[in-house]
Amino acid sequence: MVVAWGLRTWTVLKTLLGTLGFGITLLIWPFV
Repeated sequence: MVVAWGLRTWTVLKTLLGTLGFGITLLIWPFV
């Protein structure tokens, strides 16, 4: 149970970080 919860939390964190990184890339792209 704990392993499944940790795996789900890790997946959510990776998704959030990926989305955040994508947004930052879009914001920075016009200035590169």
